[in-house]
Amino acid sequence: MRAFIDDPGLQPLLRPVYIAPHYQTIAERAALATPDSPGSTSFVSEPSRPQRRWHRPLYLAAGWLCTLLGIVGLILPVMPGTVFLIAAAWCFSRSSPRFESWLVNHPQLGPQIVRWRKTGAIDRKTKYVACGSMLLGFVIMAATDAPPIALWLSGAGLIAAGTYVASRPEPKDE
Repeated sequence: MRAFIDDPGLQPLLRPVYIAPHYQTIAERAALATPDSPGSTSFVSEPSRPQRRWHRPLYLAAGWLCTLLGIVGLILPVMPGTVFLIAAAWCFSRSSPRFESWLVNHPQLGPQIVRWRKTGAIDRKTKYVACGSMLLGFVIMAATDAPPIALWLSGAGLIAAGTYVASRPEPKDE
């Protein structure tokens, strides 16, 4: 769903963005409510699911941590950055539409997130780097005195993650 942030103070700073449906305005939620829907009234002031206020600060902190790791990952060649930026956008979508908008509309950080949301595509080079990094991490772990259960569990997790990354479509050249 395409929505705009209604705060006039933010309008000069933001371009139109995609915001998750649970960030609809109260008027939009009220327009969608029907007399037959459970708990509906003529004026809907709360979302249908219960509010968990303690989740927002955790998602916000996780979003900023992932943003920081994503920026570091874009600078350092041994650490993936895009994955952390996608995770940051997801965390911000649960905690702060303002920061989600900032991240998605950022000139350097945003295009990868937008491409992921639209197509779920990963560049071939990025696939090679991601899978190679996972393999390198496993080799380093195997060279240490890690217990066999840790090797098995991390190996299984890395195989699952590598399979997922490799199975994603590649972006179409535009």
